[in-house]
Amino acid sequence: MTKFTYDHIHLRSPNPEATAQYYERMFGAEVIRTMKQGKTRIDLKLGGANIFIAPGATGVGAVPLSAPSYTRIHP
Repeated sequence: MTKFTYDHIHLRSPNPEATAQYYERMFGAEVIRTMKQGKTRIDLKLGGANIFIAPGATGVGAVPLSAPSYTRIHP
């Protein structure tokens, strides 16, 4: 049987800081804050997975989740 692995996951959020706090509080994720090109980058370590949280657009003009640049994973 084929085994699939991954290196990291990208999340888009209108509020990356609040998203990181949620994952920390609810799932015990380790929040890692670093500076990249003068901006704060928020990453998580959760169950051995690396999760990168990036700002995502909201409101008028936001890219819908059905746009080709987004991929969903369904159970």
